[in-house]
Amino acid sequence: MKANRHRSPVCGGFDQASRGQGVRCFGFLSNDGSWAHCSRPEHAGSLVLKDTSQTYTHMIDGKCLCGKEHSLVSQISSIASSSNGRHIVATYDYEDQAGKQFQVVKYSPKGFSQRRRDENGMWVNNLQGISRPLPLYRLKELLSADPKVTVHFTEGEEDANRLRSLDLMATTTVMGAGNAKHSDLTPSKAEM
Repeated sequence: MKANRHRSPVCGGFDQASRGQGVRCFGFLSNDGSWAHCSRPEHAGSLVLKDTSQTYTHMIDGKCLCGKEHSLVSQISSIASSSNGRHIVATYDYEDQAGKQFQVVKYSPKGFSQRRRDENGMWVNNLQGISRPLPLYRLKELLSADPKVTVHFTEGEEDANRLRSLDLMATTTVMGAGNAKHSDLTPSKAEM
């Protein structure tokens, strides 16, 4: 149902829901989109009720003081993807040589896609405008590492993260090691 795709990042209410009826609160988003003001105490955690708005102020991006992460963009993407029976289980951040950020998205049931932010900060499911060849995963970290360190090349981002958790340098390419021909395997410090 298209009408309820833009849900609140805190309480899950949507624009067409009746306010104060248990589905949508009396809250609102800040003008810059950085904060969600929610009137529902069951989502407040340790947040304090603001007297002026009678809402709890939740941070949208990053870890909120209520103890959760509310990224509106990722929740909208999750809702959109769940409409076809899939849901997002992990995202892997990349940055190209020009500093443009994009993600590889992992779904359940198993599937992958790539996305980038458009001029409004919304996710778009393509890599238009991302420089080619595609960068390696954790490129900045690789470029700042000691050149004598062994770099492990893995099948995918999850394996690279697992090795990094063991203090080993690791990377992969967008769409896995089998698609290395589409990636820049020789980035130098001069390119950053």
